[in-house]
Amino acid sequence: MMQEQLYHLYYSGISGYDLIPNWKTDNSHLFCTHCHRLKLPRGGLDLITDEKIRKNLDMTMIGYLLIPGCMSTRLLDLLGKEAENHLNLGNVYLKKGTKLIKQPFVTFISKYKYIPLRGETPYYIDGKPIEKRLKVCPECLFCARVERSPWFLLNDEYPKHPIQCTDMGLLLYESVYEKLKNTKLVGVCVEKVKIKQNTQKG
Repeated sequence: MMQEQLYHLYYSGISGYDLIPNWKTDNSHLFCTHCHRLKLPRGGLDLITDEKIRKNLDMTMIGYLLIPGCMSTRLLDLLGKEAENHLNLGNVYLKKGTKLIKQPFVTFISKYKYIPLRGETPYYIDGKPIEKRLKVCPECLFCARVERSPWFLLNDEYPKHPIQCTDMGLLLYESVYEKLKNTKLVGVCVEKVKIKQNTQKG
């Protein structure tokens, strides 16, 4: 099968929106006690914010959670039915007094394993590059890499599905990205992901 170009879409900002104060306490059982990520696999998850999310954003972060991700219903519509086929979706609400008001955003969680992208640039600690770049949580076994873009994957790591997730956002086949490439997305960084031959270990 011919491999398509891959595109990585993720939130380009550094701040996000807060969850209502008791949400994390009430849902603490859903999160790993070691790495604090959402335990996977998992279906759709609703989030409740204490502040209205800016309407023109297409991606944001809620409660400093990388998983689930959050995207606008506009971006969801651009992705089309493929999104519902490959992502578990949830709603985002604003709490106003005793009322919950649905916002034009959805949460997304991959139906498959998350893909740890490789980065050309290592992270540095005290001026030295981190040697062990693949980190596996000993409790929930979530895999992540401590590297920076430009991103790439090895040939045998090519995703099997046209929409999958990284711990930062969405990984799309070019045939999916074609649907939204002419739309100016707000708050979204888009980067190509190279595919390299399997000459690299670790």
